[in-house]
Amino acid sequence: MDSLQATAVIPALNTNTNSSTGRKTIIDLAESSRVTYRRKIPESRRLIPAHQTARYPQSAVALEVVENATLVCAHRTIVAYYPDGQPIESCQIGDTERAFRIKSLRKRLDLEGSLALFTSLAPECYYHWLMDTLPGLEVLAAAGEAPDAVNHFYFSNFSQKFQSDTLLKYGIDESKLLSTFTDIDYSDEQLLHAKVDRLLIPRFRDLDGGWPNQWIAPRLQKRFDACKHWTHAHCKETEKKSAAGLKKIYVTRGTSRRRVLNENKLQPLLRESGFEIVDMSTLTFADQIKTAASADVICGPHGAGLATAIFAQPGAKLIEFCGSYITRHFRIVAEIASLDYHVFGAGIDGADQPLAVTSDVADRSANYRINIDQVINTLNGLAHTDS
Repeated sequence: MDSLQATAVIPALNTNTNSSTGRKTIIDLAESSRVTYRRKIPESRRLIPAHQTARYPQSAVALEVVENATLVCAHRTIVAYYPDGQPIESCQIGDTERAFRIKSLRKRLDLEGSLALFTSLAPECYYHWLMDTLPGLEVLAAAGEAPDAVNHFYFSNFSQKFQSDTLLKYGIDESKLLSTFTDIDYSDEQLLHAKVDRLLIPRFRDLDGGWPNQWIAPRLQKRFDACKHWTHAHCKETEKKSAAGLKKIYVTRGTSRRRVLNENKLQPLLRESGFEIVDMSTLTFADQIKTAASADVICGPHGAGLATAIFAQPGAKLIEFCGSYITRHFRIVAEIASLDYHVFGAGIDGADQPLAVTSDVADRSANYRINIDQVINTLNGLAHTDS
């Protein structure tokens, strides 16, 4: 690559070089700063420093660039190495011993140009695609690496239509993709051992998953035109719709894991209460966005389908219920998308007694029954109450 200088509008405060290795340069970003940099030098471009939302810590947003890197990928394993063979500290995920064996025994593939590495281990899951993967493409764009100009992309699993649909919006040809798996059942593992001219590692969350970053919400909303489907503002200063005029959707889990076993008895009562039953998995990605963006109330059991709420209009209600397993994922989605969030436990055991709710359960995928009267009364109450 030539040393031609380029000027970009990227916030920059200062530059810190690791003098012991010379591998990285950190560029901190500040609003509307204009900085000239040489594209040829390996650098980490920090877009947003680590920070705190009202409730949760947020990772820094950055693009790490390493030249002449080596990459090893296998099932639930991603390890990258500097040219001298030392592991890249920020990119060691899963079975590092297996990665070393693969690196030692498997013939290396030489990849020319750039490769963008996405470290989510479950991108075939709708939630993890939206929250742990697509933001990486926004990081590339914000740091001056146009996604459609990148030569190769690595996703650990690329097997879902919604993945293909969304990449079209970024102008990415699927011929550029490398994956360990291309089927949802994880039945055909493809090992990857490659030397990469320029390894691009978007950073916006911790390696163990972390939480959704508030930096991503407005960018995804703009990228997928969610805002143009927003019907009205839900600010307290504006006139509210009447309860009868609210658009309320219930997002079913369908036949997926962690589903509501007696939902067939719940759905008729939801319809009587004015809820539309939506199975997000049956809609195109564009229709999912339109559905969420036009809804005043989005509710349903804990599950990936609720992730579409990131495209909802500010002030819309997000109401989540669970059996025995719950996490903070959608509470944080609601916070970064400015939604009115509520959650409650509704699971019952064989004796119709309430299940204890916890994030520490043996089987996070277990199906469950719910107290139907409780769900109907709670949803109706919350849907028609101003917070």
